[in-house]
Amino acid sequence: YIHGSAWFDDITIYRLPRVHLDTGLPGNIFTSTETVTLKTLVADPDGIGLRAKLKIQDAAGRIIHNKPLPIRPITQLEPDPLQLPDLPPGLYRTDLVVMSSTGVLTYRNLVFARLSPKLSPKTGMQSKKGFGITLAAPLSPNNEAYMRLLGELDAKWLKVPVWSLTTLDIINSKPTPTASESFLTQTSNRGYDLVGWIGGDLLPKKQREDALLLTV
Repeated sequence: YIHGSAWFDDITIYRLPRVHLDTGLPGNIFTSTETVTLKTLVADPDGIGLRAKLKIQDAAGRIIHNKPLPIRPITQLEPDPLQLPDLPPGLYRTDLVVMSSTGVLTYRNLVFARLSPKLSPKTGMQSKKGFGITLAAPLSPNNEAYMRLLGELDAKWLKVPVWSLTTLDIINSKPTPTASESFLTQTSNRGYDLVGWIGGDLLPKKQREDALLLTV
């Protein structure tokens, strides 16, 4: 018969701290009038031997912010706000790293953007010319945060996945006008040129087929 044995030496067990990093905004996009605020939290029962650091880089890789974060008690549930009021418009990457004496324990990262102010209509410049946005899925017309974000991006063209419009109606399950009609009406009224494309769909194949039969 076959037999064997195994043993382990130098085992170290770590209790991972609770780590939180986000902006609380749709798409992690700040408008020109919003103060860039990151919500951070590293919480641990005792914090012994732990260090945390938050680093922010711009799109060119320049370090904008690189400072340690405090280790909060495990009873703290709400994240700490980190405000960056003087951050210029651009795309940024944030890395939150938690370390012990032996190396990195855990980390979080996110990419966020700050928009530049809209061009004033009085300048006569057409800020929307040639700029477009492609949606991975249609937005619910009741989602004011995302609809506001679309307005801030100030695009001319809006590509909408055709299949997903049916998905939007099924998810909302509301009487006429359908959610898709409401979405198309609102975006058109806001001055977008709408373009349909055969996008993905979050529904299983059977539900897509049933939805297609309902619309024929």
